[in-house]
Amino acid sequence: MHPPSLPTLDELVRGFHSAASQASALLQQQSALLLKEYFSVASDGRTLVAKVVKIALDQHHYTLVPLVSLVSPSAFSLETMKVKLAVRFDQVETRMQDGMVDESGKGANFRVSVSPINNAPEGSSSGPRYVELEFIFKQHDPPEGIQRILEQFTNAIVPKAETEGALYDANPVLEFPSAMPPPSDADLQD
Repeated sequence: MHPPSLPTLDELVRGFHSAASQASALLQQQSALLLKEYFSVASDGRTLVAKVVKIALDQHHYTLVPLVSLVSPSAFSLETMKVKLAVRFDQVETRMQDGMVDESGKGANFRVSVSPINNAPEGSSSGPRYVELEFIFKQHDPPEGIQRILEQFTNAIVPKAETEGALYDANPVLEFPSAMPPPSDADLQD
C-alpha cells in the first residue's frame, strides 16, 4: 500500500485549516489574558479586583491608579492565511465503503508529498522552498466590554488627600545597592 506517513490531500488541507483555526482561537483569548494580568481573584473566588498602584501627586495628595488603565489593549484577528505549496501525487486510491467502490461521488484519496517550489530567479543561491505561508493579521478595537471597564477605571482616577501625614519625604535619601557605587558629583551635574 502506502507509507503511513504519506498524507492525503484532504488531510493536508484540513491540517492548514486547523492551524488557522487554532491561531484565531489564541488571538480571541487576548481579553481573558488582559484580565489575568491586571486583576487578581478575591477571596470569594468569583470577584476580580483590579491591581492598583498608589501614585503620590505631591506630599499630601495621591491617586490610586488601576494598572489596566495604563495599557492600550487592542484586538487582533487572523484576516488571511495564504498557503503556497507544490504537491506531488504519489498515489491515487479509490474510496471504498464496505469493500465496494464508493459511488457517493466523494472521489478518491490522493496520497501526496510536498514538493519543492523553486521560484528563485536564475543564478540565485537560494534553494527551493517547500511551503510558503503568509499570515495577515488585522487590528481591531477591543471588545466593548473591555472598553467600558477601562473607561470606568480611567474615570475613577481622582486625586485624594492623604489623612495620615506626608506621603513621602520631601528630601529623600537615595540608597544604592552595594554592587552599584553612588553617582559622583560630576554625574549629578549632567
